[in-house]
Amino acid sequence: MSDFFQELEMHFAHSFYVNPKGALFKMSEHDIVNYYLSEFESLANCIVGLPPPFPLSCFISGLSP
Repeated sequence: MSDFFQELEMHFAHSFYVNPKGALFKMSEHDIVNYYLSEFESLANCIVGLPPPFPLSCFISGLSP
């Protein structure tokens, strides 16, 4: 059974070399807001323990004027 979980983790989890927090903080919307939202949610869902107002602030600050 542990092989199954290892395969799931390898397929869906981010690499140890990917820093979801860093990527989330640096994100910015360039063209399509829906694409930005999708990428933002994907990264935000990988991060545990951020206070709720913090992701909202990151999201808003990454939007184009």
